Amino acid sequence: MNDANSILMKSMLQVGTLLHGGKYRIEKYLSSGGFGNTYVAIDTTFDNEVVVLKEFFIRGINERDDNSLSISVSNESNKDHFEEQKEKFWREAQRLRKLKHPNIVGVHDRFEENGTAYYVMDFIDGKSISEILKRDKKPYSEKRALEIIEKVVEALGVVHAKEMFHMDIKPGNIMIDKNDEVKLIDFGASKQIVAGQNSAISVSTSGFCFTPGYAPSEQVNQMGKNIGPWTDLYAVGGTLYNLLTLSPPPSMSDILEDEEDAFHMPEGVSEHTRQLIVWMMRPQRALRPQSAKELLAAMRGSEVPDKGRKKPTPSPAPSAEAGAPSSKEPVTKEVKPLEQSASKASKPAEKAPAKKNQGKSASGAIAKPKSVQSQAKANQAAQSQTAPSSEEQSAKSRKGLYAAVAAVVAVLLIFTGYKLLGGGGSSDPGTSGLDSTQLVNADSLRADSIAQAQTLAEAARADSIRRADSLKAEQAKAAAAAQAAAAQAAARAAANRTDKTQRIRTPREPKPKPAPKPSPVKIE
Repeated sequence: MNDANSILMKSMLQVGTLLHGGKYRIEKYLSSGGFGNTYVAIDTTFDNEVVVLKEFFIRGINERDDNSLSISVSNESNKDHFEEQKEKFWREAQRLRKLKHPNIVGVHDRFEENGTAYYVMDFIDGKSISEILKRDKKPYSEKRALEIIEKVVEALGVVHAKEMFHMDIKPGNIMIDKNDEVKLIDFGASKQIVAGQNSAISVSTSGFCFTPGYAPSEQVNQMGKNIGPWTDLYAVGGTLYNLLTLSPPPSMSDILEDEEDAFHMPEGVSEHTRQLIVWMMRPQRALRPQSAKELLAAMRGSEVPDKGRKKPTPSPAPSAEAGAPSSKEPVTKEVKPLEQSASKASKPAEKAPAKKNQGKSASGAIAKPKSVQSQAKANQAAQSQTAPSSEEQSAKSRKGLYAAVAAVVAVLLIFTGYKLLGGGGSSDPGTSGLDSTQLVNADSLRADSIAQAQTLAEAARADSIRRADSLKAEQAKAAAAAQAAAAQAAARAAANRTDKTQRIRTPREPKPKPAPKPSPVKIE
């Protein structure tokens, strides 16, 4: 037997030891912790009922005397600390006895003996979840895991209501009895904290005990003022993770670095359950569920609160005092795109009259000389492409004006409806829940919206008229230029034609006739 086992055997009560006047007989040693030893015992006065007996014993401070019953403090300087912790152990037994819940192990007796204190609990005929997982070597199904965790959270709600915190939730401290019932056991760590009148936490000099992976930063860093229900619920998240994966929970450093990617869930586990675990194990305690009731509501509902999740920054909403949006923003977002659309839509209409005018020019140029005909045809084509008819331009201007006014009215209706309903509420006036003050504000907002919409409509109408006048001026200018060009071409053609006619009709001067040659004189 090694030294550790030898020391452990010396610190334990021997099998058959009688306690509390012979009422309890030690039958079996179960386990030891930093603050106590746990045994299976028999209640000899109550039909030999099997119970669990817990003895207060601080490892490293207490030692058992040679008679294997009484304990003493090894160092006199630790005596005050031992007495302080024994008093807390005594109060813990008293508080645990008040915890009446089917999923919490019951405490029904306490007494002092052998220089220390004891309390008696119900014996649970079953195994811890940790033992079951090691035996079966397979994780729980999601359905069964959630059933177990729900029972644990219900039990914690009762514990927290008594201003206590378990401080050591893990698979090893959850039992499944022979009737398949869940039992939360081992409140040993809870004796180190006491809720005062102002809910302040006093911590013993030995600090908090914790199990790595199941304890959040406020427990690991011994920050007693930050302990609360969220501390136990962090451990619940780690326990659920272990039940579903057979793996220990991710460390706090992994969660801080990898965030949600630190949780590796097996296939088949729902997104809802995954988000529950992530929520319970948030490093920031304010982002975890703040009570057992809040956690149960999320477990039984369809959505998990999105505390701590990354979300896009929403655009700032207009305040009630500011009223409707400024006139610049609707014009930029609504009117301008409509003008662009009207401009694009008008391009095919501008080209169609050009072809029609070209056809007329070709058919009406038969009587003209070819040079004049070609020049006039070209001028007409250029004029029809660059300057649409006044009727077409007027129709386009009216169309743009109507589109702008329609857009403004649509913005007005949407904005007014949104404000009247409180910013995205129900569309039923009977269920909107507006009081008289809100209605007055809504009327004011609507009046402001109408005034701004009228201003926008007038601006749009004036802009359309200005554009129409500008286009008419450009059209007249282009028509005048085309007429001038045609006149110049006609003048040039007429000049050319006159010059050619004059050249044809001018008579040629007759060539002088040669003088007749004298006839030869015949000399006889």
